[in-house]
Amino acid sequence: MRILIGLLAAPLVLGLAQNAEAKEGGRPGRRGEEFWRNERVVEKLDLTPEQVERLEADAADFQDREQELAERWKASREEMQEAMRAEDFSLEEANRLGDALAGLASERSRLKTARVIAVRQVLTAEQWSEMETGRLRMAERMRRRPRGGAHKRGSAADPEAAE
Repeated sequence: MRILIGLLAAPLVLGLAQNAEAKEGGRPGRRGEEFWRNERVVEKLDLTPEQVERLEADAADFQDREQELAERWKASREEMQEAMRAEDFSLEEANRLGDALAGLASERSRLKTARVIAVRQVLTAEQWSEMETGRLRMAERMRRRPRGGAHKRGSAADPEAAE
């Protein structure tokens, strides 16, 4: 039964791996600019220079660890793809590689959680709350924003622009 589950899960694991890499743009755990590098956010949260320095140092440490993990993830995924294409396909090998990918996915999740915890350790409770409130507001604005380029004034898809 374990062998059957491993065989069926391999394409799913590979698909999730590719999807995760695409979402992250090749930079694990990062989405654009870090908040402490934005002057308006630094002012709004009233971050001290010491806090910014600690956040920057932690980010550098986590980036190194995330890069190393991303390289291991990519190598493991490629190894799995090769094993799945192999003429002498081995179910045991596919299961072993699937387990390795699952372990790396778990490690990746733990690292992302540790990064968030490290940020929280630097911020005061008030700063953390303000940051979370701002993040929720931004998410709501993004959710309401029209998709695609048709919403832009002057575009060919904008009927008012043609008048």
